[in-house]
Amino acid sequence: MNKTWFITGSSRGLGRNLTEAVLKSGDKVVATARDIDQLNDLKALYKDQIFPVALDVTNYEQVYSAVKTAAEHFGRIDVLVNNAGFGIIGAAEAYTSEQVRSQLETIYMPQLRLRVPSFLICANRVQEGFYKSVLLADALVIQA
Repeated sequence: MNKTWFITGSSRGLGRNLTEAVLKSGDKVVATARDIDQLNDLKALYKDQIFPVALDVTNYEQVYSAVKTAAEHFGRIDVLVNNAGFGIIGAAEAYTSEQVRSQLETIYMPQLRLRVPSFLICANRVQEGFYKSVLLADALVIQA
């Protein structure tokens, strides 16, 4: 059975590579990015298999709306990958409070922001199986 993936940060890096691999496997992807124009080539190639959604993971209202829209579009979300993020390089003691706050808001808080609405919206669609969350590096994978 094909699965539906919800992947944040799909436009570049690991998120882009994962999105391409999932699409090549035949699964469907809700591909989120701040700039969904960067996904136009994948949309042209995979057509209805990919559903690009503009998303700033630091905005809870956008997160809830994106999850709801995704569930309505494909009927469910089977795998949730929180991959959005960015890196800062330097000595930890040199980071400003704003840099640390921005990192936490982008990398760690979306795990909570995505988990709650995806569970509430999709839980009633889970007929069998389980709902499991696993933290792998900075990517959160939730599989129903």
